[in-house]
Amino acid sequence: MKRHSKLIIGLTFSMLATGFAMEAHAEPVCISITAEVASVNDQGGVLAGAINVGDVITGTYVYESTTPDTNSAPTVGDYQHMTAPFGITLNAGGFVFRTDPNNVNFLVEIVNDHGNPASDNYLLRSDNNIFDVGSSSDNNISWQLDDPTLAALSSEALPTVPPVLADWQSVFGLTIESGPFFDGFFIRSHVTSANLCSDTSPKKVAICHKPGLPAEKTIFVSKSAVPGHLGHGDALGKCP
Repeated sequence: MKRHSKLIIGLTFSMLATGFAMEAHAEPVCISITAEVASVNDQGGVLAGAINVGDVITGTYVYESTTPDTNSAPTVGDYQHMTAPFGITLNAGGFVFRTDPNNVNFLVEIVNDHGNPASDNYLLRSDNNIFDVGSSSDNNISWQLDDPTLAALSSEALPTVPPVLADWQSVFGLTIESGPFFDGFFIRSHVTSANLCSDTSPKKVAICHKPGLPAEKTIFVSKSAVPGHLGHGDALGKCP
């Protein structure tokens, strides 16, 4: 029995020493986010005033931790997802904006010390989407974070944890876009919290969003986001 154990252990070390590729365990990563709307351009009146500056967007995105990098550049990782359940779902103003599960084209891009001047970047992009509102088939969802200090990332590898928002600048932010300029809409928001979907950490605070209105609902936000919500008329604590 001991000889068999030694043989197995020896074979394992031999495989590692010779660089033998051992199959990685596939693991979906689900991240929940909360964002605050910074601007709304609705030239065609498609949204009919349902989404306004200061409103809260909630949602989740899912990607596969073992997705291969399709970009040959040593400083850029492109992780393309073409099947469900991968993609992003956002909720705002009573509407749902989501990746089309029957036509997934969802990219997670991780950029480490790239460009001139160099920067770190964290990018999500969903090109084929279904929106509850609007008639355009040209619907896009994206989220970009930037760090010109090069401190946010150490490699272009696909992370298995949410980005630490304090390490990033949100210039482009989280955007929802539909159709041509005069017939569609464009929503820009900035993410205020990002956590693993299974994270039940008490760091989140209960907020009653739009109390007394039809859109009233309880949401959970980071402590740093509380003052902004209270400033827009939300109430501390769960809705009654």
